[in-house]
Amino acid sequence: MSGASGAAAERDHLLAAPRVHAYIAAGLADPGIIGTWPAAGGAGQGDDAAITRSLDLDGLRRFAGFVTMVRQNPLRPVLPLTFDALARADLEIEVFADYAPHFTLLARRGGLDLRRRLTAFAGFLESRLAADDPAHAVVLDALGHELTVERLRHAVGGPFAAPGAPRPDSVPRVTGALAVREARHHPRTLARLIESGAVESAVRRGEDGPTLLYWRDEHTHRVQVTEITPLAGYLLGLVDGHATVGELADRLGAATGERCDPAGLLAVLQGFTDLRLLTFTGAAPPPIGESPCA
Repeated sequence: MSGASGAAAERDHLLAAPRVHAYIAAGLADPGIIGTWPAAGGAGQGDDAAITRSLDLDGLRRFAGFVTMVRQNPLRPVLPLTFDALARADLEIEVFADYAPHFTLLARRGGLDLRRRLTAFAGFLESRLAADDPAHAVVLDALGHELTVERLRHAVGGPFAAPGAPRPDSVPRVTGALAVREARHHPRTLARLIESGAVESAVRRGEDGPTLLYWRDEHTHRVQVTEITPLAGYLLGLVDGHATVGELADRLGAATGERCDPAGLLAVLQGFTDLRLLTFTGAAPPPIGESPCA
């Protein structure tokens, strides 16, 4: 190589290096544009096309995903099981590489408060992951559990007033912050499953998982979870603050095809009253003493 040609090559190298760095910086700042650059063997002309063809675009995309993952650290205290499940299933870098363009757009729109971060990331995961994939199903189950807990932490429940003796014509109404969720696993089972590293649903396809009742204990302000029957979950969904116990019994009977005794239904509803989740209007006042009349 002559001195002149060697000098030209050196000059081209010095000129190309800043452009390479500029492309890398641009890809990290706006990961969505990485997919628009011509990869090796792709279309494109000129020096810039040559630069992008020389780059490891998939590696750059994954690194942008890593950066995006780190920027989600404020969500980890809210979604610890979800993040752990993504890591155990070896999904996190690919998921965050796909999420990077969405998060960049969110940041540009000024949506970096915790509530918007959580809503955006949860919505992305729900659309990105497939419920029929065993590992994805575990991540989605963890996400559903943690979103329910977070929502109830900030929910406003109505004041609880101890009811008198409810009657079939009494109207039950919800007073606490509660939610009913059809899950794939109980949270304790889910946590053990993820911790074990065998991130695959323990529920076989076609099998039903548990019906879970979540409620916030107004004394401790902690969210509690217990498993209930699907019928009890359906019953809670019928309580609208307008229907009487007798009317609820009729609706439940129509749904099950069997007669529902209002007295038996009262006993079930009383269990939710004991948890301070329901009260009754139109109930007889509590007794305050023996009647002086024989």
